[in-house]
Amino acid sequence: TEFNLEAKLLSNDLLGQTVDKIADKRLVVVPDGKLALLPLSALPAPNSDEPLISHHEIVYEPSASLLNILAKLQNPKHIPTKDLLIFADPVFADNDNRLITKADKQASFPTFPGLNLRDFRLVDENGRIPRLFATQDEADSIVKVVGASNAVIATGFSANRERVLNSNISDYRVLHFATHGLVDVKRPEISSIVLSQFDENGNKQEGFLRLQDIYALDLATDLVVLSACQSGVGKEIKGEGLMSLNNAFLQAGAKSVLSSAWKVDDTATAELMKNFYVNLSEKGVPPSDALRQAQISMLKSNQFKSPFYWAAFTVQGEFRQPISFGKSYFYYYFVLISILLGGLIFLGYRKLKRT
Repeated sequence: TEFNLEAKLLSNDLLGQTVDKIADKRLVVVPDGKLALLPLSALPAPNSDEPLISHHEIVYEPSASLLNILAKLQNPKHIPTKDLLIFADPVFADNDNRLITKADKQASFPTFPGLNLRDFRLVDENGRIPRLFATQDEADSIVKVVGASNAVIATGFSANRERVLNSNISDYRVLHFATHGLVDVKRPEISSIVLSQFDENGNKQEGFLRLQDIYALDLATDLVVLSACQSGVGKEIKGEGLMSLNNAFLQAGAKSVLSSAWKVDDTATAELMKNFYVNLSEKGVPPSDALRQAQISMLKSNQFKSPFYWAAFTVQGEFRQPISFGKSYFYYYFVLISILLGGLIFLGYRKLKRT
């Protein structure tokens, strides 16, 4: 196909001269310009038909100045004690059946046939934002993987802006947003994560978590997952990288962020995220490697093998630290202290024995 031909030519231009030097190595990419919007995982390996992710773990890093900020955040004053907080399946429109009274339950409401993308701009003829049904399945499947005792789901009306701003989200090591994304490259300040637009009583409320809201957060989070459309896209600022949702979370204190470069399919994304958390939880690998293995699983499937379904997602930030569920930092401190105390006791016993 045309894509395969163009992808092979681009891969050879970008990496062809380094093919011997990068063999079986992790690729850490600090992109410039439009390359920031090109996930290398969509390309084949140089001079090959095999995908690049078959041989390489690929990590994206922001600008040098943001890297300096990230380095200072490696030892946060606040240590999260909880595992995972998921925001999923918000209430976007006044025709959502979660807002319908008993008398109105027989009413019919429009459906959204065909490809359902996690893109705010895909509204119906009445200007309503479509519900993302697969995000609830995504949240449920993630909880099954990591364990119900290790996760909290804020879904429906609870998936709201106030829950993000006024709750202790800094207590969680992983934050997951499965919803629509609104990205405006020309006016990045209005880029948002779209959350519930109505409360339980049907009252309209502010439902956009905007860029300035994210910058104001005080996080000590290991990982933020932006399971939404174009969450890694933003306005390019020379010398500073992209002004985007994922960079906002990094500057707010997150060590790493998983985001997307284009409009992603609802069902395929739910499947990718389930595989991602399986690798993260059961295999104990860092986020970048967990994503790579999840993308390879999608590549091998018949339904989602096209790069369109899985290649949009990349990881930025810290790529060496595994994410574990069910064990707080205090657990590791306890183990470390126990080992040190054990060593001191052993040395004291040997010294006493010699005496």
